Amino acid sequence: MRDRDKVALMRTWRPQRAASIWLEVGHRLPIAGSSSGLALLGATTREEFAGLLADHPEPPLDGGTLDDLRLEARGQLIAKGYTVVRQGLRYSSNISAVSVPFRSARLAGPVMFSCGALDDVLPDDRIHAHVGPVLRETVARLQRLVGADGVPAWSGSPND
Repeated sequence: MRDRDKVALMRTWRPQRAASIWLEVGHRLPIAGSSSGLALLGATTREEFAGLLADHPEPPLDGGTLDDLRLEARGQLIAKGYTVVRQGLRYSSNISAVSVPFRSARLAGPVMFSCGALDDVLPDDRIHAHVGPVLRETVARLQRLVGADGVPAWSGSPND
């Protein structure tokens, strides 16, 4: 979930008897350098995005703007239903991750569900062939359970 200028981890799950990455509850990820941040950007309304910019998050590592990255994120969500941050933007170059935003009337803004691992465990082809689609469908089931069936966490337009 958004924590001022970053995305904070509120809950983590780890597989049993498997190596896991070092992220813990409370860890704050850069918005422009993580799949969770990208999902947040893609799911924000115009008002939420203005509030985010007021907190002065770090710009993307490639020198681009958060506005452009928000459009890229929105495009990924519309096309695939999940986000993956480009290698050149990652805050940690050896960790791959995929994220899906979620909204509930009980929450003030979007929250993200993410799955990440070291690159050798979660390469891009595995993200797109299996993990991303499964995560997208799992979050969609949760959306149905809270009564938001068929309503994605993002709008069709970044001007909403």
